Amino acid sequence: MWMLLVLVGFLLLIFAEVFSPGWACGFLGCPAFLMGGNPFLLVALVGGCLLALLLAHTELRIDREGLRDTLDDERRTLIKLKAWRNAYFGSVVGLFVFAILSGSHATVDMPFLLGAVMVSGAVALFATLVVLDRS
Repeated sequence: MWMLLVLVGFLLLIFAEVFSPGWACGFLGCPAFLMGGNPFLLVALVGGCLLALLLAHTELRIDREGLRDTLDDERRTLIKLKAWRNAYFGSVVGLFVFAILSGSHATVDMPFLLGAVMVSGAVALFATLVVLDRS
């Protein structure tokens, strides 16, 4: 809500400057030695300096080690999620491959098929963990 009001205020100031150029300089009587007498430039400069000080203060208060630990924990969680997704797809691919092979080879029976699906999923899981954890 406040952001909308600020933007509408800026839009009104822009229209005012378009219809009456330099209206604020005459209205506020800003001295010429301050940014050429333009109060908008003066306010922008002071606002920018205050914002820079606020950002510097915020930057100094950041706990770098805690942030690094949190990001590392999030990265590991994301790697695990990707690994489980790949394990699912590895199991599906293993199921399709060994289901097709079961029609042409007598050794591929139901227990073999279940074991092959579990092993293909586990291979995909641990391969993803190894590859993504090294990067």
